[in-house]
Amino acid sequence: MYARLDQQHLAFTEYFGGRLGPAPLIKLQPHRILELGCGSGTWAIQAANEFPASQVIAVDQSPLPDRILPANMSFQQADITKKLNFEPESFDAVHCRLVLLYVANVREVIQQISRLLKPGGLLLIEDAELGSWYESGGSATRRFMSKVREVWTERGADFELGKNIQHMIASLGDFPDIHVRQIRLPFAGNGPDETLNRLGLAMQKSVVGFSQNLAKRFAEQGFTHDMLLEHLKELEQSDNRITMDMYFCWARRAIA
Repeated sequence: MYARLDQQHLAFTEYFGGRLGPAPLIKLQPHRILELGCGSGTWAIQAANEFPASQVIAVDQSPLPDRILPANMSFQQADITKKLNFEPESFDAVHCRLVLLYVANVREVIQQISRLLKPGGLLLIEDAELGSWYESGGSATRRFMSKVREVWTERGADFELGKNIQHMIASLGDFPDIHVRQIRLPFAGNGPDETLNRLGLAMQKSVVGFSQNLAKRFAEQGFTHDMLLEHLKELEQSDNRITMDMYFCWARRAIA
């Protein structure tokens, strides 16, 4: 799993020209950076290397893999849906990628996260919109993703989080400056942009694992083995037209 997450991060970084993402972190020159749901830690490691004068804290509910961390980076194991052990307004930047999609009552979680930012700090939330995966898929993919939507609704998570992030952040009233970049990932890597194709193929590997884990975890809620296999067969066809929209949102907290 961690190798797959590393490859996914490298594909995102390549797409953004070697940068951590589209947000203007270089202009901010943050002193303290927090990453929530850090996975294998690759984003936080790159941030620590790019900003050696900064303190970078990575948080995840699972432990990091055994790897050498930069001297200015540390890790804390915690559940981001619970109260986090950080002082309010203590970070210049908070980053969260492909994590909040799974969270129930996500607006309340984003509100808690936003309180950790200093005035003028950047909130970076990057997540998917699963409706695009459903809409672009064939019949097997639509059956599978319809069941995913049912599970998400029962859990109180947002199936279309990506396209709703901007509205959620704006509704908090603390972020007058909000920017969003949307990209469409071709899971078969068959689009006109080669860099985007490589990112799409990297994400395809992730969504195969996502689909397998989800079907196993929620088997009692109607996922069948045949449903999964038919979806994966469709997903792994070299000529499939399945895509998923990703939204990269960065917002600057108001300066009082």
